[in-house]
Amino acid sequence: MPEARESFTAEGEKDALLCYAWLSCQSLRWEPIFSDNITIHAMAPAVWPARRRQIKISLRENEFEIESANLSDEPTDAGGRNQRNLFDFRNAFNQISRTTPVEALGPVLLLLRQASSPVQEPETTPAEESLTPEQSIDFGGQSIYMTYALMAINVFVFICMALDGAGLFAPDGQVHLNWGSNFAPLTLNGEWWRLFTSMFLHFGIFHLAMNMFCLYSAGIYLEPLLGKARFLLVYLCTGVFGALLSLWWHNPPVNSAGASGAIFGLYGVFLALLTTKLLPADMRRPLLQSCLAFIAYNLFMGLRGNIDNAAHLGGVLSGFAFGYLMYLGLREEERGRSALWLSAVLVIFTGACTKTFLSTHQTIAWPEPVTVNEMPPPPPEASTSANESSTNEPAGADEEKYRYGIQSFTQFDEKGLQILNETSDDDLQHANDLGSFARVDWESAMDVAHDMKNYKVAANKQKLAQMLEEYAKLRLVQIEVLADDLRAKRGHSSKSVNLERQIFDMQKLIKKMAPSPY
Repeated sequence: MPEARESFTAEGEKDALLCYAWLSCQSLRWEPIFSDNITIHAMAPAVWPARRRQIKISLRENEFEIESANLSDEPTDAGGRNQRNLFDFRNAFNQISRTTPVEALGPVLLLLRQASSPVQEPETTPAEESLTPEQSIDFGGQSIYMTYALMAINVFVFICMALDGAGLFAPDGQVHLNWGSNFAPLTLNGEWWRLFTSMFLHFGIFHLAMNMFCLYSAGIYLEPLLGKARFLLVYLCTGVFGALLSLWWHNPPVNSAGASGAIFGLYGVFLALLTTKLLPADMRRPLLQSCLAFIAYNLFMGLRGNIDNAAHLGGVLSGFAFGYLMYLGLREEERGRSALWLSAVLVIFTGACTKTFLSTHQTIAWPEPVTVNEMPPPPPEASTSANESSTNEPAGADEEKYRYGIQSFTQFDEKGLQILNETSDDDLQHANDLGSFARVDWESAMDVAHDMKNYKVAANKQKLAQMLEEYAKLRLVQIEVLADDLRAKRGHSSKSVNLERQIFDMQKLIKKMAPSPY
């Protein structure tokens, strides 16, 4: 448990010094108990009874040894309270020893002699518990450097993304896609590394702050218990399983990111360990209640929407399973045996599951880069099939306007692409054509898509309209960049190449949603 201790010398007779120490405890409103002629035990009050601290004051040859320690299962000395207790005692002792004459200590000395009795240590029953709290977890702040490192990486990535336009409060999903968020059409189509990168990305500063608080709360317990290497492996492996379940769960796919899958994995590991006899029972019970409350509350809050509860569930389930694996390794190390096999099993199992999932779920076979005008034509009349009625699609004038909007958008897109793909010996003229004619076409296409979003049609059609609007915006940015490149006679710049990639990705998403019915 967290504690603080120090020593200081004092001049005077032993009995007088003990009396001054007793009076100092009383002045601080501590509850002193005298024992074995040289030691005073005292209890410091606290606002919360569960956070009381015990002070032990021993006198040996004019030297006081003072120790203040937490009595509860707090992992850290919140606010430096233990160190503050030592400071307060020393000040009180100095003041009382200067102002209280030795002649006035007679009643106190008589009280100490009458109260002197051995302090009985609490009896321990044969262990159902394998380790004491101190043996189980080294609760020093210096022992959670891996937790701090993970927090620093998450914060650093967030700052870099904010500078790239990701947004502090209203996130830009396209920027997150560029940085490696977990999106099925991309992750399942060869970009498997998104399973890892997505757990270091966050949608806004509040998302980041909440996850970092939860990561710290888990790290102060788990990192000292597991060790730095296993703590990192658990974080990464459970984060991957959270991302995999998110891919499997969501249809249509969602743009997912955040450390919460990995954090839930850490809590799953901790939950599993708290169901074993690794820690003492009096320490397990409050922690188990807190851990269960955290998991249940956050899973419930995830039902509100805009939260990837599938990633949470995947993290906590995989973490719970890994927790028992960790327990086996910790028991082996307690017996003096090496448990290096633990990390190997964790990595191999996670890698095998990931490879199997990716190989069996590559159902999205994207064609060569396609343009929006290659979408199949709309159906000649409104469908009345059971398939459509099951989605509760509204019919009527907006359906007709939506189909007309698709046709109009396609026409504007074709005209813009025709100018974009033209070849000319006169780069300046081509740049002017892009800036005038092509810009007009894609501005018109963007306006059409914007109107389509407001029609009373099914949600998937509104989502397609939104993607078409984003596509047109990308085209407008592209022709500006290409026009600048042509005027500067510098060929395709890196910015132009990056825009082509973004447009290609957007085309793939549109192609996924475009098949009839719209």
